[in-house]
Amino acid sequence: MKTNIFVNDNPLVDVLIQTLARSPQTFRREIMAIDEMYSYVFNQLDDKNSHRALTYYYTMGRAILDTVKQFVDWHFGGFDAVESFLDFACGYGRFTRFLIEEIPPERIWVSDIYKKAVQFQSEYLGVQGIVSASVPEDYQVDRDFDLIMATSFFSHMPATTFERWMQKLYDLKSKRGLLLFSVLDMELLPPIFLGQKRGYYLVQTVKVNLSINKSMALLG
Repeated sequence: MKTNIFVNDNPLVDVLIQTLARSPQTFRREIMAIDEMYSYVFNQLDDKNSHRALTYYYTMGRAILDTVKQFVDWHFGGFDAVESFLDFACGYGRFTRFLIEEIPPERIWVSDIYKKAVQFQSEYLGVQGIVSASVPEDYQVDRDFDLIMATSFFSHMPATTFERWMQKLYDLKSKRGLLLFSVLDMELLPPIFLGQKRGYYLVQTVKVNLSINKSMALLG
């Protein structure tokens, strides 16, 4: 599967990988041109600077790993004890390329509504792929997982499917497992929402500050 984002023999990428990756020589650095996590950042930049977009892309992937590692160390005692990991709404591997340095690819499952994203990760990163569904009732998986992670998924879920997807993923968690998910911090809500009783909101935004912070929640 071809990519056309310039990362090979790119001096900036070489320095970044040396800094961020555990094994720079074997790190899987290629990025698909249709990777939404890259294109979103690139399109948000006023100067359309590909080097800045690459820096954010790789750095965020490593930052997600560092956050997950804190939960893994606390609950499991380290990645070696995680026998099965599901990255739900995985995208094109911004995080997974760092995860495979911690967990063997055969113990990692990735899942996304986009078949090309699942195919790319399966072929390029060697992980196991599951094509997702538009509604949780159609998402059929015949096993459970020690750790399930959904990054930037529930931030986009409306009330009609939020709780249903939460229950579906929770039901796929092993008895000793964890469900991790990220949501936008309540402090980012406009003042009009403050003081209301509902527990979740779907807010349409035009442009998001790239320094935005998220909160990571867990269910055990």
